[in-house]
Parts: sequence; structure tokens; C-alpha cells
Amino acid sequence: MRIVCCGTPFRGDDGAGLMVSERLRQLGIQVQTCTGEATDLIEAMDGSKEVLIVDAAITGAPAGTIHEWSDCTLELQRDSSTTHTLGVAEGIALARVLGRLPEQLHMYSIEAKTFEVGNEVSVEVRYSADKLAKRIADLVATGN
Repeated sequence: MRIVCCGTPFRGDDGAGLMVSERLRQLGIQVQTCTGEATDLIEAMDGSKEVLIVDAAITGAPAGTIHEWSDCTLELQRDSSTTHTLGVAEGIALARVLGRLPEQLHMYSIEAKTFEVGNEVSVEVRYSADKLAKRIADLVATGN
């Protein structure tokens, strides 16, 4: 399984995916990172049969909420707020149209509080990034 963590530093909680990637690397798990722009995401997924994506989103849930999206529910995220021009949902949709979507696609997002430039990652998102990294590490360890 390829793990792709999306985000940008220095844009508040948009750094959530990058925090998860740091924690996973500390645990010895190989992770790719990308900005979350559609074309970057397609390239990061390319050639993999199974991909797990991690990103931040704003859906209206409390900050720090961890969402799990299956392939059939990923379209729901398209309506969430993002800092990306063409973001993760659009990247997934484009990969589907181009025939470049992996056979199995899983996604976790962490509910963000703010994507404001210059802000640090919120306390709620920091806590959830640690929690999600542990969850993903357990998935990798069990092969699920």
C-alpha cells in the first residue's frame, strides 16, 4: 500500500497531512508527500494498486475530527473547503476519468480549524495527527 500525505506548511491546519507523514516516517513507514494539487496527487498515486491518502478538510465537524472516506464516499469531500485550486477530490475524479485511479483507494482527512497563511497547526489537529499516524501504522503492521 502506498501512503500519500497531502498538505502545505505555514497554512495552518493544512499541514495535518505533513504531520502524519512525519510521525509515520519516525515509525519507519515509507510515505510520499505532495501538495494535494490534482496533478501532484495523480503522480503520487501512479503505478500503485492500493493507495491511502491523508489530507486536511473543512466539512463543518469539530476541529480534529478524523474522517474516513471510502472510494464510494470520496465525492463528498469535493464540497469541503480546501487551499488547493484543484484539490484532492478533483485529483481523484481526474484520475478516474484518465484511467489512473488505483484499484483500492482509502482516504483519511483531519477536520481543520483554519487554513490561514502564517498560522501554525492547531492543537486539535496536532493531537489527531498523532492519533491517525498510530492508526495507519497499525493498519500497515496488520496488512489491512
